Amino acid sequence: MIYVLTSIIGVYYLLNSLLLHYSFNSNAWDLGIFTQILFNFSQGRFWQYSFRPYSYLADHFSPLLLILSPLGLLKSAWPLLVAQALGLSLGVFVIYFLSNKIIHNSRLSFLVAASFALNPFSLQIINFDFHPDAFFPVFFFAALYFLLAEREWLSSFFLLLLMLTREDSFLLILLFCFLSLFFFKQRKLAFGWFIISLSYFCLVNFWLMPLIRGPFSGPITEHYAYLGGDLPTIFRTVVSHPFLIVSKTFGLQERTTVLRFLSSTGFLSLFEPLIILVSWPIFASHLLSQFSFRITLSGHYASQMLIPLYLSLILALKRLISRGGEYQLTLRGRRLGSKDLVAGYLLLITITNFILFSPLPPSFMAEANRFHLSLSRLNAFSKIKDLIPEKAGVSAQSNLVPHLASRQQVYEFPRLEKDSYLVLDDWGSVSGQSRQAGYDKTKREIEDLGYRTLFRSEGFWLYRKLTN
Repeated sequence: MIYVLTSIIGVYYLLNSLLLHYSFNSNAWDLGIFTQILFNFSQGRFWQYSFRPYSYLADHFSPLLLILSPLGLLKSAWPLLVAQALGLSLGVFVIYFLSNKIIHNSRLSFLVAASFALNPFSLQIINFDFHPDAFFPVFFFAALYFLLAEREWLSSFFLLLLMLTREDSFLLILLFCFLSLFFFKQRKLAFGWFIISLSYFCLVNFWLMPLIRGPFSGPITEHYAYLGGDLPTIFRTVVSHPFLIVSKTFGLQERTTVLRFLSSTGFLSLFEPLIILVSWPIFASHLLSQFSFRITLSGHYASQMLIPLYLSLILALKRLISRGGEYQLTLRGRRLGSKDLVAGYLLLITITNFILFSPLPPSFMAEANRFHLSLSRLNAFSKIKDLIPEKAGVSAQSNLVPHLASRQQVYEFPRLEKDSYLVLDDWGSVSGQSRQAGYDKTKREIEDLGYRTLFRSEGFWLYRKLTN
């Protein structure tokens, strides 16, 4: 059954990803960024992108992209969506075997895998483009599974992949070390990876990334500006102003996020609260942000938090079903034990959350118009792409950038560069950062800035700058 579930859910992830992309509902940040980065890899320009004035490694230190770099040869965004759908569905596959290894119950383990697959927060990852963070669950669950299977070299291999995914993977490896040490009594591996990951974290975050970034500000400043301008200052603020940290993490929006997140597994994770408590630094890294989409664990930001949520769920199920004789209910002459009651409850929660809160169809929360594929719009946009020289710089509306990102210079409008083409979409969404950067004002001044219309169809506008 798990093979069937993995196959179905993988196709479901991929179809929704492609529908969003080809309905022009993907975004410059992040699908456009990674499409351009991988294209630049194929051209020998490693970790280069035109969204910021420095290498992507100063934005997020992600050597894992080197493994994905052959996808850049295809000069399109869809291979990244395929890779993400595959990685996340493999997470479903691995969590089943990990759960079965711990609780020794294939039916409950299948329900855990189904819960992970259909969790609204898992589906948020698919709902918002591509990000390497989507590989966090499969790497972590695989590392833990092979640890329990006494194949430490494979466990270390997946921990290495986890560490190379992003600069703050230390927080997840710290959780792995805690589990290894106190739950599974693997002291040697726990201490070894604690030292390795902590050293890597300090080297990357305190030296390499600031060195690459130079005088420019980065994402950490954008997310935590009220705590300080760099990582050392942020750490000092966290230590010296505990009441500020507590008040921020327990604000209304933050509390609502935590409750919604825990409710996605029916609060069963609270039967093993130690994992949630140990994982609080991971929670805090999101709740302390000043951006709402991160606080609410939207998009790829849910990927880290899904790991402690489902680890605590698995260990809670082990605790609950071990009390098989304590909880019993007779229904229509059939005696139901704790395993049956817990399985029924988890199934009910999974279906209810999917129907009510999934961002992907079919659910009450899904926006059907975002998944509507228009062949006439695709044909019109294809004509626009044919009119733009391959090596020309392009400025485009956020939802169009991923379709144009396989080039050395691509920008999110209203950023305009000399001699660049400009593509806008009357029917497409406009990102928040574009609005803040002056989207509306710049759009009104297009002709004054020297741009002339080359093509117009199906809501799309192609301009070219004819005067300096």
